[in-house]
Amino acid sequence: MSREERKPERLLNAVARRRTLLLVILPLIGMLVAEPRPALYLVGVLAVVAGQAVRFWAAGYIVKATQLTTTGPYAHVRNPLYLGSLLITLGWGTMSGRLVVAVLLLAVFALTHALAIRSEESYLGERFGEEFHAYCRQVPRLFPRLRPGTSGSGDYSWRRALQCDGEGWTSLGVAALAGLYATRFWW
Repeated sequence: MSREERKPERLLNAVARRRTLLLVILPLIGMLVAEPRPALYLVGVLAVVAGQAVRFWAAGYIVKATQLTTTGPYAHVRNPLYLGSLLITLGWGTMSGRLVVAVLLLAVFALTHALAIRSEESYLGERFGEEFHAYCRQVPRLFPRLRPGTSGSGDYSWRRALQCDGEGWTSLGVAALAGLYATRFWW
């Protein structure tokens, strides 16, 4: 593949890598134009809390690059971190009280996370081969099944949860942003 042919792919990978930044900046901008209503704010907060809980649960099981994680939430859905991010994104959109903000956030989420999933699944397929492909046949990509699709060993680690992708700091940031959204009731 020539350099020119790789440019679009590099651009798409760069967008996918910056997905978290986009999903922090856009909710901040959304907050500035928010028209919050107490009921929507409460529903949004519940979605954000649920999403962060899913992310924290997933982060405590994942062991990046050394083994394929198939236990805990990974037995129900291949991308529980992204499922948590989707719930958080839905929460920000709901809190804003503005349909345009919710649609924009979901569109950015869909684009960036579709690219990230494609890239990660390609990597995992190369890294773990048939083990990963068998896992894909048993466990859905983003929307979980209630009954686990796999079984295996793997223990939850609070330390891993706090350290995985800075999930401890992310939790604090999510709480701070939810608090900022609440200030919109007074201005």
